[in-house]
Amino acid sequence: MARKIFNNNPKRHLDIGLRTDGFDAHVAVFREIEIMDVREQISNVKNIVFRKADLMQLPQDMINTFDSISSLHAVEHFGLGRNGDPVDYFGHLKGIENMTKMLTIGGKYYFAVPLGMQRIEFNGHRVFSVSYLLDLFKEKFA
Repeated sequence: MARKIFNNNPKRHLDIGLRTDGFDAHVAVFREIEIMDVREQISNVKNIVFRKADLMQLPQDMINTFDSISSLHAVEHFGLGRNGDPVDYFGHLKGIENMTKMLTIGGKYYFAVPLGMQRIEFNGHRVFSVSYLLDLFKEKFA
């Protein structure tokens, strides 16, 4: 994924989630990356700009702001309360909707979640079926 971002060279890239020791660190080697999470950031890494936010509620100043957004294994946790966010059964839908509003027209959206039989794993995460995701995204990213 970092290579795709390198090759696409967006003006502003946002990553949803707080793991600065993996993907974000790889991107930060060659460019500035902004990250957003409901939890506080405890590390300070060069080229990583952090903003605390609950993406189930759209930050109004972020609409049409990023030409590149990645959400790699974050959405499956939205609304389950595991990371200090409010419990909301529709949290994943609200988060995805808000991320699409943050993306500029023609922007790139990199998305990864667990795949399998659709379910919620108690105190863990959601698992999504491919057909559910295809239906969810077909109107937004045709």
